[in-house]
Amino acid sequence: MRRPEPAASFFESGSRSLIVAIKVMPTRPLLWRLVHTGLLSGGMSALVALIVTIVNTGIDGGLFARWLIAWCLAYPVAWFAALVWGPSARMLTNWLLGTDQKS
Repeated sequence: MRRPEPAASFFESGSRSLIVAIKVMPTRPLLWRLVHTGLLSGGMSALVALIVTIVNTGIDGGLFARWLIAWCLAYPVAWFAALVWGPSARMLTNWLLGTDQKS
C-alpha cells in the first residue's frame, strides 16, 4: 500500500501534535551519482582486494604491488556494477522497507 508523499508528518503526543517537516531529496544529478559511486566502489573494492590478496598470497614485501594490480582490475568493474546495480538496490530496499521511492 503506497501512501502519498506528505509535506509534513504529524506525531501525536497526548493532547499535542508535533509537526515534523520532511525534506524530500531532489533527484540526484548524474555527476553526483558518478562521484558518489566512484568513491564508494573505490573504497570497497580496495578493501576487498586487500583482503583477498592477503589471503591468497600472504603478507610480505610485494604485497602492495600485488594489491595495487588487483585493485586496478577490480575498481572499474566495481564502479560499473555500482552504477548499474545502484538504482535496482535502491528500489529493492524501498520495496522491502515500504519507504518512499525517492529516499
